Amino acid sequence: MTALASDITRDLLILAKAYAKHEFRTLEALSGMACGKGGFFAGLERGGNCFTATAARVLTWFDQSWPRDLRWPDIIPRPSGDQGITRLLHADPELLAAIA
Repeated sequence: MTALASDITRDLLILAKAYAKHEFRTLEALSGMACGKGGFFAGLERGGNCFTATAARVLTWFDQSWPRDLRWPDIIPRPSGDQGITRLLHADPELLAAIA
């Protein structure tokens, strides 16, 4: 099933807000980092949209730039499929010891 534009917008904003909060950055600064121009996420917050190619590029940027110590949101499929690795990084140490 193809995601609706509103779902993609929601996902990008969830990622942007989590990343910005974790890295102590504004959404404006993050727009510059992820898109090469400011205002991208502010535009989405105001109800704007973006081209599919732009959404894919920004999602890929998040996937490649995501901090190792920040859990990727479970409700958003990760393009690289590294959610399992991300979950392991945040797993209970006792559980990991029991598995080992």
